[in-house]
Amino acid sequence: SYAAGMMEYDSMNEVQGEIANAAMSGDTSAFTGEAGQLLAEEFQTILDSFSVNMGIAQTSYDEIQVLDGAEDYKEYADLMSQAATLRLSQVDLVQTLVEDFMAMAAESEASGQPLDLNVLLESEELAQLTEIDEEASDLEKQAEDLKQEKNL
Repeated sequence: SYAAGMMEYDSMNEVQGEIANAAMSGDTSAFTGEAGQLLAEEFQTILDSFSVNMGIAQTSYDEIQVLDGAEDYKEYADLMSQAATLRLSQVDLVQTLVEDFMAMAAESEASGQPLDLNVLLESEELAQLTEIDEEASDLEKQAEDLKQEKNL
C-alpha cells in the first residue's frame, strides 16, 4: 500500500508540474471553467487514492508494533509509519494550494491580469510541504537502509 501511495504521490507531482508549466505560459483556460473543474476532480481523485493507500500502509506498519519479537521489523515499521503519517499530513496542504491556485486562476482570467505564481511559491503551505517531504524522505531512506542492513 505504501508503494501504491507513493505512485499516487508521483502522479500528484506530475499533475502539479503540468499545472505549473501551463501557468507559466499564462494560459488559464486549463484551470478555469469546465476544464478547471475536471482538473480539480482529477487531482482530488489522486489525493483520495493517496490518502487511502497511505492510511492502509500506516495501519499495517502500526500492527507490526504489537508482534512479539521481530525487533528489526518493528524498527523498520516504526520508521515507515512515521513516514506515512508525514505523507498523510501533506494532503490538507496540497488541497489548500490547489484551491488557492484555482481561485487565483479564475481571478486572473476574470481580471485579464497574469497569474502571480510567486504568491504560491512563497506560501506557508508550500514551505511546509517541502519540509514535510524532506522529513518523510529521510525516514524512508533510514527504513530502506535498515531493510538492507538487516536483510528484512
